[in-house]
Amino acid sequence: MRFQYVTSQLILALLLVGCNEDVPSRKAIKQTPQPVVTETVTVYSGIHREIGSKPITYKSEIGVNSESPKIRAIPDIRFDDEGGDERNVTTRTFKVRPDKLCGADAKATLNAKIADCLSQNGDKSVWDGTINAGSAESEWVLVTLSEKENGESFEIWQDKRTGMLWSGLVAVDGNWCAASGSQLQSSDHVGEPCEITGKGQSLCTKYAPTQLPGVSWRLPTRHDFLQADIDGVRFVLDGDSNTLWTATTSTDVKARDKAWTYNMQNGTLVAELMNTTRNVRCIGTPNF
Repeated sequence: MRFQYVTSQLILALLLVGCNEDVPSRKAIKQTPQPVVTETVTVYSGIHREIGSKPITYKSEIGVNSESPKIRAIPDIRFDDEGGDERNVTTRTFKVRPDKLCGADAKATLNAKIADCLSQNGDKSVWDGTINAGSAESEWVLVTLSEKENGESFEIWQDKRTGMLWSGLVAVDGNWCAASGSQLQSSDHVGEPCEITGKGQSLCTKYAPTQLPGVSWRLPTRHDFLQADIDGVRFVLDGDSNTLWTATTSTDVKARDKAWTYNMQNGTLVAELMNTTRNVRCIGTPNF
């Protein structure tokens, strides 16, 4: 009798489990594996190399020694400079520049503009730092060469490594507040010219060339210029603009009266008073 009782209780328990909707099925649920998204970023070494040789990664430096003819662990005092004398770089700044208008169609895609500039200007519309320079430079392509209302031409290039666009010269002799759009309260340190011109809109956020309606522009930061300098911006854009404002203030002194400037001739960064007048270029995100 006891055996029959235990058996009946066991059967009842199993029936109750089978009727309970809250208990998951014993059948294995097939799960779709989620794709693993990986981003491969190639960071080239800043080691000096012979112009025309391919750049290497930092990991590849393990095979470099002091006797390597193309990749130099020991710098060559004659060539391994910042590129200002053009001994270790072929540049668009001082030599041949594109001269045929291109990329003017406002409805064209970014790739279509680049293709148009390539067809109009050939090699003049491309600067490949892996061939034309001697360190970790990037490739640049011309997006637009157009004319302003006064007949002057302006160029807009893309840094292929970052994908960002760099404008021609937008303004000459603007103070930092006008350039950045940062508005300050009355300050003895900055002075009236900077106080009254910073109205929450910068020379770059107001920059809107009709040829590129799908671009969001801003004043480049100190870090933007540092990356662009590595990528070879000084050898691509017109260098006549010399010193440019960045969007980054300086901690040089307690008073917030200085901001960083970037020099297009030699790549140096200097903190200058905000009411100084300097030139302005803009950086843009292509949204088309």
